[in-house]
Amino acid sequence: MRYVFIFLFACIFIIPKGIAQVDTLKLIPEPISDDKATFSEQIAKARYRLIDYLISNDTTKSIGTFHYLIQGLENEHYLALGWHEKFLFSFLMDQYRYILSEVYNLNEATIEAMKNKIWPREDQLFEVLYKKVIKNSQLITAHIENHPQLTAEEKQFLKLVLHTYTIERTPESNETINKEADAFLKEYPNSAYEGYVRNYIRHRYVMDKYIGFVMGGGVSAFTGKINNYLGAKGNILLEMSYGKTRSYHFTFSVLGNFAKVKQRFAGNDGYVFQTDSSAHITTYGLAFFYDRWYSQRFVFSPFIGIGWSDLASITHAAKSKDESISATTPWMGFECAWNFRKPNARDIYTLGLGANMALAVRYSFLPYLFGKNYNFLNGASHTLTLCMIMQLGTFTRDY
Repeated sequence: MRYVFIFLFACIFIIPKGIAQVDTLKLIPEPISDDKATFSEQIAKARYRLIDYLISNDTTKSIGTFHYLIQGLENEHYLALGWHEKFLFSFLMDQYRYILSEVYNLNEATIEAMKNKIWPREDQLFEVLYKKVIKNSQLITAHIENHPQLTAEEKQFLKLVLHTYTIERTPESNETINKEADAFLKEYPNSAYEGYVRNYIRHRYVMDKYIGFVMGGGVSAFTGKINNYLGAKGNILLEMSYGKTRSYHFTFSVLGNFAKVKQRFAGNDGYVFQTDSSAHITTYGLAFFYDRWYSQRFVFSPFIGIGWSDLASITHAAKSKDESISATTPWMGFECAWNFRKPNARDIYTLGLGANMALAVRYSFLPYLFGKNYNFLNGASHTLTLCMIMQLGTFTRDY
């Protein structure tokens, strides 16, 4: 009986204590307190608090949390707020000096250091800031314009930065930002904010390497001895080109000069060019153009090259005879082009390709060197040609 009593006593007092020692609830880890949280966790919690304060429009606590993030948590290893988050928050809270200071101190070293930091966990802070800036954009713009401590340059720059956030970004609207950026750079040359505008606001792309096709026609005139025998009537031009925009291009050209025979003369193989008959001088040439851009649309290009010319009759009876006379022809002149059709913005951004079209006026000077047997024809041609230029090429960023 005594042993039964001992067994019952053990069941009542000892076994429950043994069970309590392996209670599964005790295996669940305790919540991590703030003083034990990692840097990433502290940043994440502070960012969520900032979201709550922004939604509740608590300006004082929002500003306090913002400064706690960038001054108390952000260091050489951790990034507490992204670049755009800082700017959007500063616009909301009228902290314009912070934006100007960040831009002024921005350089390659700070950007590289930012890239190497540990970024915060993904949350909705940027979306909250972005929506509030969009909603209050007119009020923010008014605050900037009426701010007594900002210079005209600083106001213009801040409004430009703000517009990059509030405009609906499409390939077409990007041109609007580019024009505003151009206006700022023109009005404030050598600005402290020029680098930021060129690198992070203006996104203009210009044709890089391209192939082109040129066709045109115009008027001509002969000078020298050749003018005694031939009277110029006009010219046509066909050309293929390859080049690099804002730099140079090479061309292979076929230029036809049409003429009327003024007085008879003998050609090759005994053929006689009769008075009042028609003739042409066809020149095949290679040329190098040096392109000088004076705006986004106008180009001035001096060029020099070498060609080979053939003088032949258009109306002759003895078609079986080769009456043509050949000459070496240096080729030089200049071209003024106007780009009237810019490439489609969507093609540039989606395909990286685009087409360009231009009208050009080209002056060409071609000295004809026919050789000793036909030196009575030596002279030069002066041509003025109206050209249509079509180009297809790849694009590169224009800073």
